[in-house]
Amino acid sequence: MDTDRQLAALLEPLVTEPGRSAILLDLDGTLAPIVARPDDVDIPLPLRALLATLPGRYGLVAFVSGRALGDLRRIVGLDGVAYSGNHGMELVLTDGRSLPPPGIDLRSLRAFVAEWPAGRLQPFGIWLEDKGATLTFHYRTARDPEGARAYLETHVAPAGAVAGLSVAPGRMSLEVHPPGGVNKGTAVAALLRATTGIHHAVSVGDDRTDTAVWSVLRQMIRSGELVTGAGIAVTSSETPSVVLESADALVAGVAGVEQVLAHLSAAHAV
Repeated sequence: MDTDRQLAALLEPLVTEPGRSAILLDLDGTLAPIVARPDDVDIPLPLRALLATLPGRYGLVAFVSGRALGDLRRIVGLDGVAYSGNHGMELVLTDGRSLPPPGIDLRSLRAFVAEWPAGRLQPFGIWLEDKGATLTFHYRTARDPEGARAYLETHVAPAGAVAGLSVAPGRMSLEVHPPGGVNKGTAVAALLRATTGIHHAVSVGDDRTDTAVWSVLRQMIRSGELVTGAGIAVTSSETPSVVLESADALVAGVAGVEQVLAHLSAAHAV
């Protein structure tokens, strides 16, 4: 099956029953190209125009990101949608109500931050983004990316594991989260269960953290909570193999996401 026909088949249930469908979107690397500094990210205007057509047509439109909630809402800038920030630590429904935060103990994470002052990381071209409930060690701007990655793998990651934290590689970064099993997948499960009448869902993402969402969608299909669900991977030269293997379909870069949104935008309001 060619890519266009495969996408159309995956999205057909949502287009047919938009009011009973959920669209779940990552931000960085999905709706916006990856940039050297996270503060410089921007959603291209054609995608912004398509995104604006989705709320009100679909039962749930949600932005599910590793970014802090306030940062995510500022960049997306849409009302009538749900937001999940900090890899599931922060959740806001379409009506603006916040879901109760998970019972996560942040003390070990906050103590870990103190171990990595800027002066310890700068010689390797690494900088720490402290998002309160999660941490990201970035090395995209390092002069020696391989050396920076090796330092994170041999020093930061083992120290995080010893501290009992959840540690995983990202796109030219290292993610460090508190223990407790909260992730994008648990966030999506909470958002779907808090929204009445959702039968179909599609999730679009580009990194390992998005595979947790796709796993949850499949679990909810098996349990009867969803009728259909699909994970679409946004590919690039940095796409981890686990993302390619976990997805139901692949699209090439942000341009491919525009194709997906254009197809979904064609749905009639119900």
